[in-house]
Amino acid sequence: MKQYRAAFRLLGSNLTTAALYAGLGYLALMVTRGTGLASPIWPSAGLAFALIYQFGPRLLPGIALGSFVNNAITLRQDEALGSNINIYYFISTT
Repeated sequence: MKQYRAAFRLLGSNLTTAALYAGLGYLALMVTRGTGLASPIWPSAGLAFALIYQFGPRLLPGIALGSFVNNAITLRQDEALGSNINIYYFISTT
């Protein structure tokens, strides 16, 4: 029973990490949405560093999932999701 509890706690921690990472990344990109420039701040990187420093590498899947979700959310609507460029972009940033 304790093994299941630990597994669910780890799953919950990773999902929470993913949600926080994606949310902070989305907010950082909203700052520069109209300019077309890169975001001067990236609080998601600070969050990822702090979580890895505090809890170790067991939260890396949550950070990777958050990065993937952030990239999927910010994908422009007029681009084809199946293009090779977008697939390469998803793989290289995750």
